[in-house]
Amino acid sequence: MTQLPPYTTSVSEESFAGKTMRVRVPDILQTVFDKNDFDESTIQKLKQLEKSIPFEKIEAFEFFNEEDEKYWKPVLEKYKDNTWLELPFYVAEALFYRKILEATNWHENKKDPYEKHKSESVEKSHFLIEKTLSFTDSILKEEYAAHQLEELLLVDLWGNQADLCLFHDGNTPNNNEDEAREKLVANDSASFLKIIDKGCKRVDFIIDNTGTELIGDICLAIYMLEKKKVDNIIFHVKEAPIFVSDTLVKDVYLQLEEIEKSHPDYKHLAKIFRDKIDSGDVKLIPDLFWSTALAFNELPAHIKESLQNADLIISKGDANYRRFLQDREWDFSTPLSEVIYFFDKPVLLLRTLKSEVLAGTKPENIEKAKAVDSEWLVNGKFGVIQLHNFQ
Repeated sequence: MTQLPPYTTSVSEESFAGKTMRVRVPDILQTVFDKNDFDESTIQKLKQLEKSIPFEKIEAFEFFNEEDEKYWKPVLEKYKDNTWLELPFYVAEALFYRKILEATNWHENKKDPYEKHKSESVEKSHFLIEKTLSFTDSILKEEYAAHQLEELLLVDLWGNQADLCLFHDGNTPNNNEDEAREKLVANDSASFLKIIDKGCKRVDFIIDNTGTELIGDICLAIYMLEKKKVDNIIFHVKEAPIFVSDTLVKDVYLQLEEIEKSHPDYKHLAKIFRDKIDSGDVKLIPDLFWSTALAFNELPAHIKESLQNADLIISKGDANYRRFLQDREWDFSTPLSEVIYFFDKPVLLLRTLKSEVLAGTKPENIEKAKAVDSEWLVNGKFGVIQLHNFQ
């Protein structure tokens, strides 16, 4: 393996990472203030966090438990002399959200500081959710067709646009059907279909956002199970809130309740998924690791062992993508086999582009995207369906 490229950082004011730590992060913190009724002690802790970003050196914090200490103590020791801007970008973002949990005493009260924001975004996404449910319901009534599974995969991919840490109001730059394929800078959906059509005992999702994206995940899971293409599905979800809209176990059940309440014509889809959970065909597995600053080359042994039992892993969203790439400045054409060298299972990466990290793409596709949109790499209007198929 050649020398690894450097980590992405926020030092440059002109980079997306730099703008995030200087502008977007303070905006996100303001939404946390606006959407919660905190006591004075919590408000002062959050204000201190706000004051420290982005120029002060990072400060240590008390650990929730031994697991939290295992994940965070090495990070804090490694970067104790760094300012927020000098940290690797993903580390800085993850630390920011971990400090919010410290300030709001999440470990004790288990109150999700983003719960109100999540529920409001779901209400604003009513039309998109209705369309996804309607499409899924219609294809479930027909015989299995690979092209319909591919369409549902595209629906699930573009649901990743609805990321509340990027689009605060839940509104997204939605693509129409013609753009769904045109705006892909990499498309390995045919390889995905080959794996599924052979039959899979188990498919694991590394889940990202709740709301529109989670609806896509649920519908994709239902279709593969109901059409007997997959026997079991695991949803790996966050144990601790992070990135505003990321999915916790409770969010899955809240999403099912929302279908039953606001989309009554499709409440039978919610029942199918509930029944799959009850039967064990679907499992929701939370883990604290998913909310840490560690990249996926540092997966803990118990998660590695679990993922080894999957025939395919579907990784959702921008942050999970960045963690597979270690948030490093890879040349965009570097093959995924060189980038995800540490992982020996097939991984399907579904991601709309919201940061400056990318690999495994053809130069001509990059040039085409640049010609259409100067912000193609960060505005969520372009996406990838990429298969890392370890050989």
